[in-house]
Amino acid sequence: MSASLLLDAIRRGEPEAELLFRLDGGGWDGEGSAAAADHVTPALCVAAAQAGYGHLLERLADRLEPEHGDSAASTGPVDSPLHWAAFKGLAGAVEVLARRAAAAGGIEWVNFRGQLDSTPLHLAAISGSLEAVKALIYHGGDASLHLRNAYGNIPASLASTATCRQLLVSLAEGGQPAVQQLRADMDAAAAAAQAQREREQQQQEERRRLEEEEEQRQQEAEEAARLAAEEAEAMRIAQEEQERRQAEEAAAVEQERLAAEAAAAAAAAQTAKKKGKSGSPTKKLGSQGSRPTSKARSAAKTAAVMKAVAAAGS
Repeated sequence: MSASLLLDAIRRGEPEAELLFRLDGGGWDGEGSAAAADHVTPALCVAAAQAGYGHLLERLADRLEPEHGDSAASTGPVDSPLHWAAFKGLAGAVEVLARRAAAAGGIEWVNFRGQLDSTPLHLAAISGSLEAVKALIYHGGDASLHLRNAYGNIPASLASTATCRQLLVSLAEGGQPAVQQLRADMDAAAAAAQAQREREQQQQEERRRLEEEEEQRQQEAEEAARLAAEEAEAMRIAQEEQERRQAEEAAAVEQERLAAEAAAAAAAAQTAKKKGKSGSPTKKLGSQGSRPTSKARSAAKTAAVMKAVAAAGS
């Protein structure tokens, strides 16, 4: 069912990116992509090729059921996915399909005649894709260099670009030495491209490592700054606490001093008061000393009685 949905989506012209997302696990109406991946058919590949979905076709070709080989219908003149990929100039898909075709059925499948007796190399020449032509030649398509289609045309005569025509003519004239040289050049180019990809991957890994180290340094610096700020705050709080204690101690000492001064002042006042009471002078009464004589006491008593009588009479 998923394969049918994918085929319908291709025919409806849904964006290739959306189809790749679904093929990678985006699902189809709640279903996973496993069914589509496990049941890739030639019709599905042909539809992708006809739509010009090169990346999708490459993915589908990798999952094509083994019994289909390059999906060429070996029993009749029907164009296969490889024919369509070549006709559309989808070099990446041509590479995948031609490699699978050569592995499954040999050069006969790579050079299979489709409609109008055209081989994939005829159609790649029509597309004008130099890379598609090279991919076919690399996997055995050179056997089609001198084959004529239903109209009597060889691939070189159908080339739509000068570069394709020049290459096909030079290969047709140069024979196997020219073909082998092309394959050697392609191997060297592939090795150089692989080396370049590895260098780029190493550079990316190095950049990622440096970025991670820089991020680690920044985190460490931020952590150090945070710890320093916490330490400074702790020192500030400790300093304030010390100053508060010192102020409290100074206030206590001052209170004790004032209390002592107040106590001393009170004691001095009490002493002065006591001295004032006991220190009033008395008159000495001649040589008899301070004690009054009986005569004097009697006179005083008489004076007091007379004062009282006078007061009563008045």
